[in-house]
Amino acid sequence: MLRPDTLRLWNHLQAEPALKGFVLVGGTALSMHLHHRLSEDLDFMYLGKKLPRAQIEALKRRALDAGFDFMANDALAGVEEFINAGLDFNDYQQDYMVNGTVKVSFVAPEPENARQLEPMEAPGPRVARLSEIFRLKCIVSADRSKTRDWFDLYLLLKQQRFEPIEFMRAFERAGAPAKYDIAMMRLCSGKPGVNDEGYQTLLENPPTLQEMQRFFIELRDRIEQDVARQAMATARDLQ
Repeated sequence: MLRPDTLRLWNHLQAEPALKGFVLVGGTALSMHLHHRLSEDLDFMYLGKKLPRAQIEALKRRALDAGFDFMANDALAGVEEFINAGLDFNDYQQDYMVNGTVKVSFVAPEPENARQLEPMEAPGPRVARLSEIFRLKCIVSADRSKTRDWFDLYLLLKQQRFEPIEFMRAFERAGAPAKYDIAMMRLCSGKPGVNDEGYQTLLENPPTLQEMQRFFIELRDRIEQDVARQAMATARDLQ
C-alpha cells in the first residue's frame, strides 16, 4: 500500500530509463509484495561502486517537466563525514524530498548490502525480490534500532516466509557474521532508537513492541538450537 503521492511518483519513476541498474528496496518494495502496511518513501540501491550522477541529473530534469520537483535533502553530518575523508557524499548517496512530501534516496551500497542483491537486468528500476528485501532487513537491523524494520522482519518470519536460520545466513552471505549478535541484541532489547518514527500508524491492529520483543527472543533461541543440531550432525558425519 503506497501513499497516494508516493504512488504517483513511483508510477513516473518506474518507466524512467535513467534508473536502469537501480533496485527499489526497503519498506515500500516489501509493501508491494505483501500489501501489509502503508509506505511513504522510495529507496533505491545501485549495483555499482558509485552512483551514476549524470543519469540522476537527467532523471531530475525529466521529473521536473512532469511536475515532480526534487529538492536535495542530504544529511549535513553525512556530507561532512565524507568531506573529512576526502570523498564526495553524492557519489555514494543522494537524498531528496519530492514536492515537499515524498522522501527519495539513491544509494551505492556497502559491499555487505550489495551482496544481498541479485545481478538482474531491467530496462528501468526493478523491485527487489522478497528474499533480497528480507536479507537487507536482516543486515540493517544490526546498524539501527528502527521499529519499522522490526515489524517487517517480524511479519516475514512469523508468516514463515523464511526459516529462522536464514536470518543468520544473511550475515554470512554479507561476509559479516559477527554482526548477527549485534542485530539480535538490538531486536531482543525492545528499545527503539531516539528518533524512531514508529510503525503503529501505518497499519490496523499492529503488534506491540513487547510482542515483537518476545518473538525475537524466541527466534534467537530457535536459531541457537538449529545451529547446535547442525553442529552435532556435522560431527557425526565426520566420525
